[in-house]
Amino acid sequence: MNDCGTKKTEARSFFNEEEFQMEKDGREERGKMTAEKTRKMLKDEGVEVTLEQAVMILEFLRKLANMAVSNYLKKKDEKNSRPIRESEYR
Repeated sequence: MNDCGTKKTEARSFFNEEEFQMEKDGREERGKMTAEKTRKMLKDEGVEVTLEQAVMILEFLRKLANMAVSNYLKKKDEKNSRPIRESEYR
């Protein structure tokens, strides 16, 4: 049983067989980018980096992606909102 009082086997019903097998094998989730995957991708493109450098690159890209999404959502909210008072400049 887990913390919620339900059996772990019941929770597995939400996963497909491949995800369950990955969990069982201790592998990363499908689609989850790791430093090792980043290093391999860069090596395939002819760029040699250490594992520590790959971690830093991955952290930077995650921060950049979060900023881009936040900026997009902020602009989207501003376009959909009504002004409290119409401005002479609109």
